[in-house]
Amino acid sequence: MPFADNSFDVVACFEVLEHLLYEKFHTALSEIYRVSKSYAILSLPDMGRVLALSLYIPLVGTIKKLIPLPRFGKKDIHHYWEIGHKEYPLKRVVADITRVKFKVLKTYRAFEQPYHRFFILKK
Repeated sequence: MPFADNSFDVVACFEVLEHLLYEKFHTALSEIYRVSKSYAILSLPDMGRVLALSLYIPLVGTIKKLIPLPRFGKKDIHHYWEIGHKEYPLKRVVADITRVKFKVLKTYRAFEQPYHRFFILKK
């Protein structure tokens, strides 16, 4: 990327990296690490199926829960890779993120759209 080292306080990269071959994932993450001063936020597709349950309890509020289900189906044809595919389990993706020296502060799936997995990373 044509930016100096530590150019941005936070670098956000949403639904982009899966459009690169996984072999280029490390290089892309290294560039994100290089131009970030402190943090990066990534969003990657997670093909793992879930059952989304939402329950309202008076005086308590709403409880939302994503329950993992067995995987079926194939990855999006426009993506080279997705989390949850047998070759790209979450554990591998997290290991590759930490190999770039990012610390994964948090990873989660959005309840309203669980296909999106977010990563909050610290340099």
